[in-house]
Amino acid sequence: MLKLHPSLSIIIACTRPQTVLQCLDGLSKQEGQIIFEVIIVGNCPAIIDTYQRFSLRLIDCQAKHANIRRNKGIENSKAPLIAFLDDDTIPDPHWVAQALQLNPNDKLIITGPERPTRDHWKSRLAFAVSQNKITEGLPGHVNQKSAFVSWTEVPFCNCVIPKAIFDQIGYPATDIPWDMDDFEFCNRARRVAQFVNVPKLSVCHDRYPDSITKFILYKAKLRIRTGEKLISHPNIYWKIPAVVLSALCPYLLIMTLIIIPLMIDSPFYISVISLAGLYLIIILSQIPIAISKIGFRMCLLYLAMIAIIHFVTVASVHAGIISRLFSKIRLLHD
Repeated sequence: MLKLHPSLSIIIACTRPQTVLQCLDGLSKQEGQIIFEVIIVGNCPAIIDTYQRFSLRLIDCQAKHANIRRNKGIENSKAPLIAFLDDDTIPDPHWVAQALQLNPNDKLIITGPERPTRDHWKSRLAFAVSQNKITEGLPGHVNQKSAFVSWTEVPFCNCVIPKAIFDQIGYPATDIPWDMDDFEFCNRARRVAQFVNVPKLSVCHDRYPDSITKFILYKAKLRIRTGEKLISHPNIYWKIPAVVLSALCPYLLIMTLIIIPLMIDSPFYISVISLAGLYLIIILSQIPIAISKIGFRMCLLYLAMIAIIHFVTVASVHAGIISRLFSKIRLLHD
């Protein structure tokens, strides 16, 4: 085990000890002679530290909130740079070297893109669809360009943060739902820092199942939570244009269907056909991207998945909104 002072502390909030071993294997294959430490907090794997490439510390933590676990990792860290990885990510061999390009004195937070862990055509298709700008709305996780990005595009599953920023604005919040952890922190951090996407800070991430049904259900679950948090934490989620658009989409559509006939003095069905035609044109405009990403043979399936995810997103966000509103009404009634 390395004893020298590390340049980077990598913190992994672990709930899946069976997958974190792959992450550790990835970290053991990093390029260059760089001193870094890895701190696993949570459900620690039952392993003996045999990693010669880095110092490994296991901290048991019964609290399940990821930020409670991350904060324990920060408190025990020794490096001026803090990195977060998820327990189901596998960093590329140049990941640590790229992380250390960040100056600990800079007011910058960096993140990078991911690729599927599974080598299956359905996983590759799900990933290709997720890369499309009109599918997700936010390019976080899949951005392949080196550029300054929004605070909404920096996931805790893959990012590097100077420790001085935590000293300035505080640690990640623990009084929020676990699945808005990065949004809450980066919303605070944008007062003092900028955010940069670095393509070489890349990982494989097990978020793209080898089943189209599972992928759609996964997206639906995420969007339901988005709708719930839009009501429970409007101070953050109403600042995200893609979320607001998905929430307002049905009402904008209804207004358009009413206004267009009045403006051009035409039957209602003409408006429906016009809007459907416009949407079809938008979907068909993605054909060149579909061919370049996934090939001609799966082009139609790619386009169909975009349309399905659009429908699932709007429906699921509203399901979440309605669910949270009813919860609030019940609380007021009680």
